[in-house]
Amino acid sequence: MLEEKDVTGKAPDIEEVCPVRVDGPTSKRVAGRRFLEPGVLPGSPTPNHVGFPFDTGLHGRAYALPMIEILDNLDVLYQPHLDLATVEMGRVALGAPAAGVPRRSITEAQSSMVARYRGGTDVDSEYYDADGGRLTLDEVIDHTVRSDGFLYCADQLTYKVRAGTVVGFAIYGSPLSHFAHLTSYEELLDAFGRPDRAREDEAYGDLMGYDNYYWGARKHVRWDAWDGRVSLINLGAFEGNSGP
Repeated sequence: MLEEKDVTGKAPDIEEVCPVRVDGPTSKRVAGRRFLEPGVLPGSPTPNHVGFPFDTGLHGRAYALPMIEILDNLDVLYQPHLDLATVEMGRVALGAPAAGVPRRSITEAQSSMVARYRGGTDVDSEYYDADGGRLTLDEVIDHTVRSDGFLYCADQLTYKVRAGTVVGFAIYGSPLSHFAHLTSYEELLDAFGRPDRAREDEAYGDLMGYDNYYWGARKHVRWDAWDGRVSLINLGAFEGNSGP
């Protein structure tokens, strides 16, 4: 299927990286494990703010707790309350520079410099600027990691970028086979809990699915009513994830 979009004037929704943020937490690896060091996270006015993933320990000395790699611990996504400062996806943490997303894994990108997009199944993606000039994928990626947009990866992961910083994760497709044992919406509710907000998605009178929002984890879980499966989970700065 060939897809072509005119996106003129539409701003997009909006191996180890150390430091992860110049003015925030830094990540380091000790004995093969990643740890988060003190810093100021988005939404936290001071270091060691409530929910920050480290403690003062004895004699006021700080020690860090290990970061949770979501792809190795998908069960963590069941939690209705999740401190996003403690998780990473593909070894990239929220608050990390978008340039830290491994470029070899990026298959598509979207940013405000793209006015028209052409692509689809088994069709190479094409990007054009407002003047009709052809853009390369590398040019679009370079712009995205310095501004706002999305980085789409081959392993069915997406990173949302704002001002050059990773602010959201999205998981879809084959990684969500982890939840294939959930065969009904009721089973999803039993597993993930009752959401803070649930929205029915209907088209032409047919129920397409449910969008469940868990504000304590800044999480959106999408149930596909046609296929009877979890089809999307995103975390972070996506619409609806932080409450009304």
